[in-house]
Amino acid sequence: HAGGGLKHGDYSNSKEALDQSAANGFRLFELDFNWTSDGKLAIGHDWKSEYRYWNRLGWSGWLASFYYAPSSHSFQASTPSFGLTRLSPDTLIDWLRTNPGQIVTDFKTGNIEGLTLIANLAGPLQDRFVPQIYAMSEYSAVRELGYEEVILTTYRLSPSVELFRQIDRLDLFAVTVPEGVVTDAARIITNNKIFTHTINAPVLLPAAGYYTDCLIPTETRNGV
Repeated sequence: HAGGGLKHGDYSNSKEALDQSAANGFRLFELDFNWTSDGKLAIGHDWKSEYRYWNRLGWSGWLASFYYAPSSHSFQASTPSFGLTRLSPDTLIDWLRTNPGQIVTDFKTGNIEGLTLIANLAGPLQDRFVPQIYAMSEYSAVRELGYEEVILTTYRLSPSVELFRQIDRLDLFAVTVPEGVVTDAARIITNNKIFTHTINAPVLLPAAGYYTDCLIPTETRNGV
């Protein structure tokens, strides 16, 4: 989740978070994607909160982030806090060239536009990205972009029996549902795996996978 939690906090979406998660045995890494005010793709959760926490900004930049996204120049000019390394689409693809696993995308806006850009940038590494979609209407467009594995995440939707039935007709990598509805969803969704979020304490749920900031896979701790 957002690369994985660090001792300084969650949602850093940094290279160090990815490195730590990879060392702990994870092979699916969710990252947040956003857009600067001039339409450049950035990796980060939001501009109002996490951007200010994870970057050292001048007073004017800190105040401005309450109201609008920074320009790409302002974003790159800010200094990451705690000595961390900011990721960009290009450096993320470089990271994938030397590390195993796949990136699960979470676009806050402009999902199809962002996935189109990633497909063009990634080239032969496109299969290392697992896009999340937020509505069934996005499914065909994302598959047409060449993505073979797709997650439909439902946190922007109103869960219902009929919704889950419709979703389960799609060929998905997984369906992501909030923790509070995972048990109900598991009774209906039988053709696709179910993921849930965000799980930061051991709990037994009928899900094939958890989004987490801090849990480490048991297999890694046991050396398996």
